[in-house]
Amino acid sequence: MRNKIYFLISFVLLFNINIAFSQNIKDTINIKEVTINSERLSSSLAYKKVIIDTIVMQTYINSSLSELLSEKSSIYIKSYGQGSMASSSFRGTKSTHTKVAWNGVDINSPMLGQIDFSLVPVSFIDEITINFGANSTDKFSGALGGSINLKNKANWNENFSLKLSQSAGSFDTYNSIVNIAYKKKSFNTKTKLYYQSSKNNFSFTNKVLYNHEFTEIRENAEYLQKGILQEFYYRQNNSIMSLRFWLQNNSRNIPKPIVVADAHREEKQSNDFARTVFEWRNNNIQFLSAFIFEKMYYQSNYINTDIGANNSLNKSYSYDNKLNYEYDINQRFKLKFGISNKFVKIETNNYEKQTTRNYLSFYVNFISNISSRLLMSLLVKQDVADKKYTPIIPTLGVNYKIFKNPEIILKANVSRNYNMPTLNDLYWFPGGNPELENEKGLTGEIALLFNRKSNNKNISVEITSFYTKITDWIIWQPSDYYYWKAKNIKEVSSYGFESTVKQNYIINKTNIDFNISYIYNAAKNTKTEDELDNSMNKQLIYSPIHQINTNLRIIYNKFSIINSVHYIGKRYTQTDNLNSTPAYIINDIDLIYRFVFGKSILGVQLKLNNLFNKYYESIQYYPMPGRNFHISLVYRFVK
Repeated sequence: MRNKIYFLISFVLLFNINIAFSQNIKDTINIKEVTINSERLSSSLAYKKVIIDTIVMQTYINSSLSELLSEKSSIYIKSYGQGSMASSSFRGTKSTHTKVAWNGVDINSPMLGQIDFSLVPVSFIDEITINFGANSTDKFSGALGGSINLKNKANWNENFSLKLSQSAGSFDTYNSIVNIAYKKKSFNTKTKLYYQSSKNNFSFTNKVLYNHEFTEIRENAEYLQKGILQEFYYRQNNSIMSLRFWLQNNSRNIPKPIVVADAHREEKQSNDFARTVFEWRNNNIQFLSAFIFEKMYYQSNYINTDIGANNSLNKSYSYDNKLNYEYDINQRFKLKFGISNKFVKIETNNYEKQTTRNYLSFYVNFISNISSRLLMSLLVKQDVADKKYTPIIPTLGVNYKIFKNPEIILKANVSRNYNMPTLNDLYWFPGGNPELENEKGLTGEIALLFNRKSNNKNISVEITSFYTKITDWIIWQPSDYYYWKAKNIKEVSSYGFESTVKQNYIINKTNIDFNISYIYNAAKNTKTEDELDNSMNKQLIYSPIHQINTNLRIIYNKFSIINSVHYIGKRYTQTDNLNSTPAYIINDIDLIYRFVFGKSILGVQLKLNNLFNKYYESIQYYPMPGRNFHISLVYRFVK
């Protein structure tokens, strides 16, 4: 696999460089492209979604998606440390209730049912959209918390562009990025290369291992990531064809929790994947065909006397095909149809036999502008897994514009949804349970938006109240034997509200952006098997009740300063809520200056993380780095 990746990297680099520098256009007059945009009827108008600011993405170009989401979104990212496993808790739900799409294709692991956000480099993504609640029911089933869409896009406005980025930081952390894009007439190609390594050997104060505090160096925490993303686009008339390849190799050591004193215990894990997706679309039709291969190899020198060595090799093969069609009945009515088929094959030494799963899904979405102020969306979906039908999934959403100036909008939606057990839940040996039921979810939200714009001042306020009820929640618990077993036992209610205020000011040559968000989320177990279960009406573990994020960005000429402060409330680590890991506040500062030389721009960025050297843990007994820095040089040339 690694040799194939290196070969493809070399081939694609030579291909792009030869194209970029061998073309010599002398007889063509280049006219700047003009794009005309008009807002079409869209069901997403009835739901909450957030598109990550492109300036924010550029600030995090040398970071992983886990770092960006943990600091710039309302999603709580559960991280075992820099470069280590990072999963999500979206409105109090499990990591398997957050679905992630790459250019319309589900990239959640078919075995685990989740994605490791630490393995997604921000530099590989052009657009990030966070969909809350039922906003992605047409694309996914089982997104009981929400979904995240990662998108790559062609740039038809630049003939050639080159971006080089090199960063170095604390704990021997180095990051290199190369982005090349070339366009000629109807053809567009983009190549992105990524390399990151870190010893990750930060110091911290251990307060739990012994009866006294002592300073310790984090060991066995180094990691290495490298990958390539290649994109091809061709457009003719109103249709566009695209082909995208994403190859990545990730290897890391897994540090032990700080309560373990075994210095000889070592764990390692490598994750390789190859993702490819072909897309054809015109004004009304979209066709997707994708193949995804994943390999995870885990090694440990720790021997369990009951089940032996913990070495594990897992491979998955996913084939995904989707067809979507939009039909505009008239200016006020639209119909959308979709059908998809996904086949998954698993090869692992952790199942008793080779396993497959075949998904079939189809939906109909009716969207109507009932009036100039009122939009309604009704979606009905049916899923089939291995010839077993789930109940029909209905979703209803409305968008009502109360006032036009200032703009005040009311949104409301309600949906029923289902999440199928992961293949590990069903077939992991020992502990998997083939008799598991689907997790059943009912979710609803209501939101009020306020927007006011003037010549030098913009303000927007959004308040969203939500409620989710999930029955037959799947959980792994100790069994009567030496292993844990998957069961349907819980009923969970998650409710709360999310409030965001965004302000933008332009004063002379200074642009000031400020936003603050507060999230209140009560996620509780509302059903138990017996009276001795003390988790009744208790907050779910690793689900913070309170979160606050503030961001201040000041841009003056070529200089920018960004200050981010995020607060995460305490998280309970036991179902009876008798133990918790403390709340924390983290303060980060970015200083950026750009030098302009004709068509070239050189950016210098100093990133100071955890400015006040706060000790904190996202997962109990897994410390996060204290004060640390990264300095980056980013060069960009556009022709």
